[in-house]
Amino acid sequence: MKATYFIKYSLAILLIFNGEIGKCVQNYPFFNVKKNDAIGDSMASYSQMNRSFSDNTFILKNIYPGMKGLIKRTVPAWTDKFIIDSIAKENDKDVFEIESENNKIVLRGSSITACSYAFNWYLKYYCFVDISQAGKPASLPLSLPEVKEKIHRVSPFQYRYYFNYCTFNYTMAFWSWEQWQKELDWMALNGVNLALSTVGTEAVWQNTLRRFNFSESEIFDFIPGPAFQAWWLMGNLEGYDGPVTQKYIDKRVELQKKILARMNELGIQPLFQGFYGIVPNKLKQKYPNAVIYSTGDWHSFRRPDILNPLDLLFDNMAGVYYDEYKKLFGRADFYGGDPFHEGGSTNGIDVTKSAAKIQTAMQKACPGSTWVLMAWQENPSERLLAGVNKNQTLILNLGNNSVWAKTKELSDFNSIYCDVNNYGANTVPYGNIEGVTVDLYNKLNGPYKNNLKGIGLMPEGNRLDPLTFDYFFELAWHQQPPDLKKWITNYPAIRYGKPNETASEAWQVFINTIYKSDGCSQPVFCARPSLTVDRVVTWGTTKMFYKASDLLKGCQLLFKCANDFKNIDTYLYDLVDFTHLSVSHAGLITYNTMVKAYHQRDLKSFIQISDQFIKLMNLQNRLMACRSEFSLASWVDDARKQASTPEEQKLFVRNALDLITLWGDESKESLTHDYSYREWTGMMDGFYLPRWQMFITYLENDLQGKQPNPVDFYNWEKNWINTANIRSENTNNSVIETVKETLEMIAPIIQESANDFQISN
Repeated sequence: MKATYFIKYSLAILLIFNGEIGKCVQNYPFFNVKKNDAIGDSMASYSQMNRSFSDNTFILKNIYPGMKGLIKRTVPAWTDKFIIDSIAKENDKDVFEIESENNKIVLRGSSITACSYAFNWYLKYYCFVDISQAGKPASLPLSLPEVKEKIHRVSPFQYRYYFNYCTFNYTMAFWSWEQWQKELDWMALNGVNLALSTVGTEAVWQNTLRRFNFSESEIFDFIPGPAFQAWWLMGNLEGYDGPVTQKYIDKRVELQKKILARMNELGIQPLFQGFYGIVPNKLKQKYPNAVIYSTGDWHSFRRPDILNPLDLLFDNMAGVYYDEYKKLFGRADFYGGDPFHEGGSTNGIDVTKSAAKIQTAMQKACPGSTWVLMAWQENPSERLLAGVNKNQTLILNLGNNSVWAKTKELSDFNSIYCDVNNYGANTVPYGNIEGVTVDLYNKLNGPYKNNLKGIGLMPEGNRLDPLTFDYFFELAWHQQPPDLKKWITNYPAIRYGKPNETASEAWQVFINTIYKSDGCSQPVFCARPSLTVDRVVTWGTTKMFYKASDLLKGCQLLFKCANDFKNIDTYLYDLVDFTHLSVSHAGLITYNTMVKAYHQRDLKSFIQISDQFIKLMNLQNRLMACRSEFSLASWVDDARKQASTPEEQKLFVRNALDLITLWGDESKESLTHDYSYREWTGMMDGFYLPRWQMFITYLENDLQGKQPNPVDFYNWEKNWINTANIRSENTNNSVIETVKETLEMIAPIIQESANDFQISN
């Protein structure tokens, strides 16, 4: 034991004397030295080292101390079963190793996030335990599985990035610290080492504007309600669905401090919100001599103004903003902020010089920091990028949905390849898994491979579609693309706790249907009713991208595994999730038949078919009621719990309901209504069903020659947001029995339909 200690300590000293301090630090972080530190400093650090010896194994107790808490929170019964050690990076890339030693599992990592992913890899591939955002994992094995051959993996990526601005509202607008703790642990387990972190920015703005002659009421007019802050930070709107209260702002500060402390403990770097020139519309009244531009509207919202970065007031305000940020939350190495996100007028603005000034102000406040920009739609423009320092800029490349994918000249900027795997937190699992994989590795091996610094997920909503999250973050540890068919064959064992051939067959169906397209068929149930429904969302479609009968087959195969997995929570979640998608397809088929009967003026058939349509909606509601994840009441209850007063509770509930229905709708023609549709129990029977019943009644009366007035959906929806009394529902329905009933009802509809072959390109 003493010999082992002496050899390791002597090696470290020799490395220092040979000018290899950087390598020493990588292997032995307890020295806590930098390249130019004196030997005496490293010795002082060593004297504080907490070490112990067990089974002739040198255990460094203070290497990645956050690992102990992560393991204890994840598998408390096995807290003492793991030995944590460090390992050097390879070509500046993260590395992890796993091996068995003296009846324990050794996890080595070149960083705590690499070590955390090693822990997750062991749980998945040796214990068949999937730590998921959707469903509780299967039970641990009775004994610690042995790793017979050492696992050694190197990530080709420097960064594993996570979060979209929208995630903070579509999913996390009303989260408690308890919910955040689980998310942060999940992030660590998936190797995330860089993540957007915007909670508490309200207080930064409040403190900043106080120093620029804004009254408290004027500040609250600028800050939107809790469900709409993502679009405020992105420069799309200000003040909508507020005002919030001081208690709310104070609670957000305390929450962010807890989040940042845990992120630091787990080795996850935060991406803070930078100052890029957006200012309240009222600023021009305070400073009439400053050059302040109006950038127009975003949908039905007036955008915040842009303070000209070349104006002297910009330097002053930027300095105050970063000063207030650091007072509350410290500094970060990464700051985000995208001028002209999703449009915005640039008339009169020198975009190139402005970009340079934005970055200069950032560097002045936080030297050495990196400006992180989103490549989305037409941003960042070539004019903007012409003004920035490439070495201090990082691009989040949102796949093929941006100018980035079309402009080779921009590809020599450092970037992170990101997938936007969900929009609006909609309850429709889908994704082009194979296409994303091919695109990623083409870029990794392409002419700009040295500029591809990372991989990331930017979901607009999370806590859903677990396959995409599991698969994408694992790609960060593959030098070459995995064999997708083989990977999917093994996935049910990880997801459900043990191998099952029928489950693997079902998942092969899923990967060849819902996970083989860039688009999805949106559920007609959630559309604002009409005779010409072809989408739920302005940018969507109800057309099919695969045969409905193929997905039905996958659901039937998965259901056949019920005897083996009836007590496995992740299985029950997936069974409901995929089956509900088949119900949506049956609903589209029935809707088309109903419309045909109406146009044929066949009242009898119309009544019969519309009755079937309503039965399908009620069936969908009962199916979703099997899981609390698909519950409107759960969403609203979270909003209520974050409120401190009855008035605040009313505001928060309104925010929660507005976001998933009208979405700030100020006119009947708004582009955003129903954008965040949710096929939840409570939404199905409380919002979507009444809309369709009103419309069906209108059509039936028309067929009877009664000349009814058209339904005013907009005012009905607006009234529902303000008056709905959402109560907790029963989410204890038997999954197996309900799915059995569901499959029996929808199978004849799907199998007999000619619409089965109307597939969108």
